[in-house]
Amino acid sequence: MGRGPALTDFERGRILGLHEAGFGLRKIARKVERSVGAVQRVIYVPPTQCKKPGPATSLSDRELRLLV
Repeated sequence: MGRGPALTDFERGRILGLHEAGFGLRKIARKVERSVGAVQRVIYVPPTQCKKPGPATSLSDRELRLLV
């Protein structure tokens, strides 16, 4: 869980729009009043690629199906 408030969809869209317009990370961060790291995550990490919390599973999908 992050330290600041979660980014809204509007903020994400604004960040992506500014990036497409050619603004740099620091300039975008200043305009939307968010950290450079938050801006960087919006631009470079697709939402489906976020790491799941918790320890890694030691069983494969096949092994889990066999247990059930």
